[in-house]
Amino acid sequence: MGVLFKKLIVLSTVFVLLSGLKAYASSADREDMELGRQRIIKELVIPGYVEKLKLTKQQEEKFVPVIEELFKRRHALMRKARGGGREGMKIMRKNMQALRKNTEEKLKNVLTKDQLKKFRELEQKQRESMRKEMREKRGVGRKGAGL
Repeated sequence: MGVLFKKLIVLSTVFVLLSGLKAYASSADREDMELGRQRIIKELVIPGYVEKLKLTKQQEEKFVPVIEELFKRRHALMRKARGGGREGMKIMRKNMQALRKNTEEKLKNVLTKDQLKKFRELEQKQRESMRKEMREKRGVGRKGAGL
């Protein structure tokens, strides 16, 4: 009985250690993904906006922090909505609309009317692209998808 108990303790300890390593690896993976996401925003997304909106240096200095905050808060809202079902998505949409409105208010002081219009168009294209991607992931709209 003593040997069996010792084996059980050893196996339990190994299990706990392996679980901890898995959690650590998952955390490290999430950190890597977050760093990658931030890098994409800084190196691709923001320069794309700057180019497409034809921002001056002065505008760019004010625009970049607003957009970085937008993406940070947008990502947090999406992360929070995961696993929340329809209700979580409904809440996220409402919060996203408020975030968009808040961002546009800030950008009114930075962009010209034409640039703000172009920014809205770019954001709309991005939303449409994301919706399409989400539908494809879920299989919505495909033949035989239960529609």
